[in-house]
Amino acid sequence: MERVVFQNVSKRFFLSGGRKLISGHVDDLLHGTRKHSFYALRNISFTVREGESLAVVEPMALAKARCSTRDSSLPPDEGESSSTGA
Repeated sequence: MERVVFQNVSKRFFLSGGRKLISGHVDDLLHGTRKHSFYALRNISFTVREGESLAVVEPMALAKARCSTRDSSLPPDEGESSSTGA
C-alpha cells in the first residue's frame, strides 16, 4: 500500500528583499519591485510504501517538518502530493 506519493512536485518561494532604507522603497515605487524567487523543490517524484522509510537530510528542520506532515497549508505549486495512514 502506498503511504506517501509525490508526483512532479515543485515548491517555489519569493524573497522579500529584507529591510530597506526609504530610498529603496521610493525606488521600488518608481521602478517597480523585482521579486526574486527560488525553488525549494523542483520536479520531485517518489513513493513510500507501507513498511518503507524515508530520510530527509538537510540543515533546516522546518522543511523536514512540512514534508512529514499532512498539513495542506503549504501546497505544492506544481504536481501532486498525497498521504494515507499514520
